[in-house]
Amino acid sequence: MRTNLSNLIDVSQANPGKDVYASSWWANTGPSGDTDVGHYGTHMVTFSRENDGSLDACAVNPGWGSMSDKQGIGKILRGSSVQVFRGGVPVYNYNCLFG
Repeated sequence: MRTNLSNLIDVSQANPGKDVYASSWWANTGPSGDTDVGHYGTHMVTFSRENDGSLDACAVNPGWGSMSDKQGIGKILRGSSVQVFRGGVPVYNYNCLFG
Protein backbone atom coordinates (compact mmCIF):
# COMPACT_ATOMS: atom_id res chain seq x y z
CA MET A 1 0.00 0.00 0.00
CA ARG A 2 1.38 3.42 -0.94
CA THR A 3 0.91 6.87 0.60
CA ASN A 4 2.98 10.00 1.21
CA LEU A 5 5.24 10.78 4.18
CA SER A 6 2.75 13.10 5.83
CA ASN A 7 0.16 10.32 6.01
CA LEU A 8 2.46 7.37 6.73
CA ILE A 9 1.53 6.86 10.40
CA ASP A 10 -2.21 7.48 9.92
CA VAL A 11 -2.50 5.14 6.92
CA SER A 12 -0.51 2.41 8.67
CA GLN A 13 -2.64 2.63 11.81
CA ALA A 14 -5.81 2.51 9.72
CA ASN A 15 -4.52 -0.68 8.04
CA PRO A 16 -2.88 -2.80 10.75
CA GLY A 17 -0.79 -5.73 9.53
CA LYS A 18 -0.23 -4.19 6.10
CA ASP A 19 3.06 -2.76 4.89
CA VAL A 20 2.68 0.89 3.94
CA TYR A 21 5.27 2.68 1.80
CA ALA A 22 6.10 6.29 1.03
CA SER A 23 9.03 6.27 -1.38
CA SER A 24 11.96 4.71 0.55
CA TRP A 25 10.09 4.92 3.87
CA TRP A 26 7.91 2.14 5.31
CA ALA A 27 5.55 1.60 8.24
CA ASN A 28 3.75 -1.37 9.73
CA THR A 29 1.26 -1.40 12.59
CA GLY A 30 1.29 -4.70 14.45
CA PRO A 31 -1.39 -6.46 16.51
CA SER A 32 -0.38 -4.52 19.64
CA GLY A 33 -1.15 -1.23 17.85
CA ASP A 34 2.49 -0.14 17.81
CA THR A 35 3.66 1.32 14.50
CA ASP A 36 7.22 0.66 13.35
CA VAL A 37 8.66 3.18 10.89
CA GLY A 38 11.86 2.90 8.91
CA HIS A 39 13.89 4.23 6.04
CA TYR A 40 15.25 1.71 3.56
CA GLY A 41 16.31 -1.25 5.77
CA THR A 42 16.67 0.72 9.03
CA HIS A 43 13.94 0.57 11.69
CA MET A 44 14.15 4.12 13.04
CA VAL A 45 11.19 4.66 15.39
CA THR A 46 8.23 2.90 16.99
CA PHE A 47 5.04 4.82 17.80
CA SER A 48 2.73 3.62 20.57
CA ARG A 49 -0.81 4.93 21.08
CA GLU A 50 -1.36 6.46 24.53
CA ASN A 51 -4.65 6.42 26.50
CA ASP A 52 -5.30 10.07 25.59
CA GLY A 53 -5.00 9.27 21.87
CA SER A 54 -1.56 10.83 21.40
CA LEU A 55 1.46 8.87 20.21
CA ASP A 56 4.61 8.12 22.17
CA ALA A 57 7.73 7.89 19.99
CA CYS A 58 10.46 5.42 20.90
CA ALA A 59 13.67 6.26 19.02
CA VAL A 60 15.22 3.00 17.79
CA ASN A 61 17.99 3.92 15.35
CA PRO A 62 18.96 7.39 14.04
CA GLY A 63 20.03 5.95 10.69
CA TRP A 64 22.85 7.82 8.99
CA GLY A 65 21.54 11.21 10.03
CA SER A 66 21.35 12.15 6.36
CA MET A 67 19.26 15.01 5.06
CA SER A 68 16.68 12.50 3.79
CA ASP A 69 16.52 10.91 7.27
CA LYS A 70 16.04 14.32 8.89
CA GLN A 71 13.51 15.64 6.38
CA GLY A 72 11.57 12.38 6.28
CA ILE A 73 11.23 12.09 10.06
CA GLY A 74 10.11 15.73 10.21
CA LYS A 75 7.41 15.22 7.58
CA ILE A 76 6.20 12.04 9.28
CA LEU A 77 6.02 13.67 12.72
CA ARG A 78 4.33 16.85 11.53
CA GLY A 79 1.93 14.91 9.30
CA SER A 80 0.49 12.76 12.06
CA SER A 81 -3.14 13.59 12.82
CA VAL A 82 -2.38 13.38 16.56
CA GLN A 83 0.32 14.92 18.74
CA VAL A 84 3.56 12.93 19.05
CA PHE A 85 5.56 12.93 22.29
CA ARG A 86 8.77 11.37 23.52
CA GLY A 87 8.84 11.03 27.27
CA GLY A 88 6.06 13.59 27.62
CA VAL A 89 7.83 16.20 25.45
CA PRO A 90 6.35 17.07 22.02
CA VAL A 91 8.52 16.06 19.08
CA TYR A 92 8.38 17.80 15.69
CA ASN A 93 11.64 16.91 13.96
CA TYR A 94 14.62 14.57 13.80
CA ASN A 95 16.62 16.49 16.42
CA CYS A 96 13.76 16.37 18.94
CA LEU A 97 13.54 12.64 18.42
CA PHE A 98 17.20 11.61 18.27
CA GLY A 99 18.82 14.58 20.04
